[in-house]
Amino acid sequence: ISVVPIRNDFFGELITVTGLLTGQDIVAQLKGKKLGEALLLSEGLARDSEPVLLDDMSIGDMEKSLQVHIDIVKSNGMDFIEKIVGEVIYE
Repeated sequence: ISVVPIRNDFFGELITVTGLLTGQDIVAQLKGKKLGEALLLSEGLARDSEPVLLDDMSIGDMEKSLQVHIDIVKSNGMDFIEKIVGEVIYE
């Protein structure tokens, strides 16, 4: 598991809110890196429950550009852990 910080080039590096990251910043900074089997992204990145980020880049477009499956993770620790271990821990 690797945690990779993404700099907000679109709005400026002083903006550190996850929900204000764009697909183009994520793709530009992750392209060419070994991303493993999947990339976990916070649901706060998507616009109103749609698979689209602020710059209109879709999750599908990001998957194609980065050549990795993207899982959207709810903003709670349990969903994050379940995505990592690959099974439901608590229902």
